[in-house]
Amino acid sequence: MFGSIKFLTNLNILIINKNSLKRIPGLLIISLLIFSACKPTRYVPDNEYLLSKNKLVTSEKKKIEKKELKVSLQQQPNNRILGIRLQLGLYNLSDIEKDEGIHNWLRKVGEPPVIFRKPESARSVNQLKSYLDTKGYFDADIHDTVIYSGKKAVAEYDIEMNRPYRIGKVKFMIDDEIIRPYVLRDSAKSELVTGELYELVKVDNERGRIEHLLKNEGFYWFRKDYILFEADSSKQKGIIDFTVHVRAKEVRLANNQIVEVSFRKFRIGKIYFFIDYDPAEALKDPNNYYRMLDTIPYKGFYFIQSGKKTNLHYDVILEANYIYTKDFYNQTNVEQTRMHLSGLTVIRHVDVLFTQVDNLHPADTSTGTLDCSVQIVPNKLQSYSIEVEGTNSSGNLGASLNLLYQHRNLFKRAEVLNLKLNTSYEALPKETKGFGSMQEYGAEAQIVFPRFLFPFLKKEDFVKKYNPKTNLFNAYNYQSRPEYERTMFVSGFGYNWLGNKYVSHIVTPIDMNVIKLPYIDSSFIRHIDTTSYLAYSYKNTFIAGLSYSFIYTNRKMRKDRNYYYFRLNLSTAGNLVSLLDNTFSESVPGTGNEVFGIEYSQFVKGDIDMIYNTYINEANSIVYRAFFGAGLPYGNSRALPFEKQYYTGGANDIRAWPVRSLGPGSHVPESTTFYNQMADMKINFNLEYRFKIIWVLEGALFIDAGNIWAINKADTRPGARFQFGSFVSDMAVGSGVGTRFDFSFFLFRLDFGFKMRDPQIQEGSRWVVANPGYNLSQMTFHLAIGYPF
Repeated sequence: MFGSIKFLTNLNILIINKNSLKRIPGLLIISLLIFSACKPTRYVPDNEYLLSKNKLVTSEKKKIEKKELKVSLQQQPNNRILGIRLQLGLYNLSDIEKDEGIHNWLRKVGEPPVIFRKPESARSVNQLKSYLDTKGYFDADIHDTVIYSGKKAVAEYDIEMNRPYRIGKVKFMIDDEIIRPYVLRDSAKSELVTGELYELVKVDNERGRIEHLLKNEGFYWFRKDYILFEADSSKQKGIIDFTVHVRAKEVRLANNQIVEVSFRKFRIGKIYFFIDYDPAEALKDPNNYYRMLDTIPYKGFYFIQSGKKTNLHYDVILEANYIYTKDFYNQTNVEQTRMHLSGLTVIRHVDVLFTQVDNLHPADTSTGTLDCSVQIVPNKLQSYSIEVEGTNSSGNLGASLNLLYQHRNLFKRAEVLNLKLNTSYEALPKETKGFGSMQEYGAEAQIVFPRFLFPFLKKEDFVKKYNPKTNLFNAYNYQSRPEYERTMFVSGFGYNWLGNKYVSHIVTPIDMNVIKLPYIDSSFIRHIDTTSYLAYSYKNTFIAGLSYSFIYTNRKMRKDRNYYYFRLNLSTAGNLVSLLDNTFSESVPGTGNEVFGIEYSQFVKGDIDMIYNTYINEANSIVYRAFFGAGLPYGNSRALPFEKQYYTGGANDIRAWPVRSLGPGSHVPESTTFYNQMADMKINFNLEYRFKIIWVLEGALFIDAGNIWAINKADTRPGARFQFGSFVSDMAVGSGVGTRFDFSFFLFRLDFGFKMRDPQIQEGSRWVVANPGYNLSQMTFHLAIGYPF
């Protein structure tokens, strides 16, 4: 046993080996690492050079970004983090002559020096030329130069882009008379447009367009390989004329003679659904596996399954199917069927296969027949998981526990039941009255139906194109704080569907909340009674509203791409209740009217969340975020309900402040006992630089800015109101550093935030980072799961 180990404030790092425990100051380790990184040529052999930098000098700065060109370079220098080659530094800390212990580990997590190779530079020139050709810069001139300095080399590539080529005349030559009218009829949608810049991707897209067009018309065996492009740039300098040549199909007859024949159209024959397909068993012993299956005819289809009873109703599969007997083969319908079936949580994987069942002569142009086999690999029916999260806001330690359960086929029609039980605890400062902690308990239930529930929304074309879902949800939450207790019951239903591969929509026509505060501490009452607006926010309330969300993102599975995320949320509440109340009761129009003995809220609210992630290289990226939101009470309400107001601070916001401790505006609360600063409006900006360090460890540097404000005249808190001409002076600014542990299936995050500009301090001294006595120890520390945005 090593005995107890104490964590010291001067960042001591413990190195444990067989013989001893050595305590080394963390500053020394960091110094060694930086020193090694600053001596990158330690293991560069004699007469060789470390590739220090690739430098691109181009004459065209707008059409092609340099980072696109750098991908073509055959050698990339060692990764840098904030200008320092940390991974190379780790490698250099090792003893290259030793293969055991920490030396081997340092070389594994580090990065060896990249030695400059002249042949690789020549290949880079060729690759750059090939890439520029794909962009239409066929006349580009590229010269490479190597600048040596000591043991380092800088590879410089001077690129003269010259004038790019454009697309000239485009004509079609179709050998097959059967497919000719289909191609010519759709030629107006060609990707090759006269006058536009030439790019190779446009040629590939045109080939794909024609293939998809013909496959949608029933020509199952047509492939893009039958499409050739003849380019002619001899008629006019900088102009390429294209002939799109669609060849006829070539077949080899029994006598080995190769002849050209026309493509045939195909109709769908029998359709088989393997609803509990086991690919492992099918590969191990296919004859025995298929012999043991049962075939059940149903509504003109054939369902094939093992002897055990299926948990999924056949109609669910047919609702997601768009392939029908006697229809011509259609590639889009195949893709829609695969997508809709894969979208059912109860299904893990789907394959759609076709088999030609006729055996006609190759020259026969009569319509053929394809049998379809849809192989459905089922998912596990039920699952559960446990989530544990630790938090630390301004020294207030806390933890939350979530128990999650999911049933993926509740009523045998692919309905998904999600149940969640959650509890959380946070220790509050000793000076806080009452319990000295915040406790929260909750339960949630949600059922997701893979269809629209109501008949007027069952239009087949809409369902086929957008794959809609219906959500029913209920939730109960109890929160106990020293200043109040609160209960909230939520119930409603909504729809969500896909607009296209980038866009999704969420509509919640019924969203009801019943919020009650059975206990409010007397000192907190005195605190909120300083303004009637604040006091009104903490009343029992009934919210009956509707909401809409528009979401756009072009984020894909590949991480080496920039992406955008945009979300618009709009919501309103109380209008229908107010109409019914004023129509069927003796209520007086105005504020304070009740239904079921609870005052109902009336408001409108909207916000926008925008994120842009810019990819630098595999080790570095920068993420930008902007958020704007505002809500306005009217009619029966004097203030937004507490739950609908905005707050700032915390692990996903302005991280230099604890959650709900900042704002509104420059307002300074009379008591620091209660961190519950809320308001009607919010503006927030974030910038985060993310970089990989070693293994699962990532780092981050960030700057956050923003605040919340009151926009209702009834809010009389000093300094809280939003003023267009002076709101910038109310902006808080924080910065910090963070570490992330990325384990693929989840990411654990620690962020340290430092105040730079505090709007709660008097004018002239708000840039606290420049004030005498500024202490970095006054930081806010956050533990969280996942990235902040």
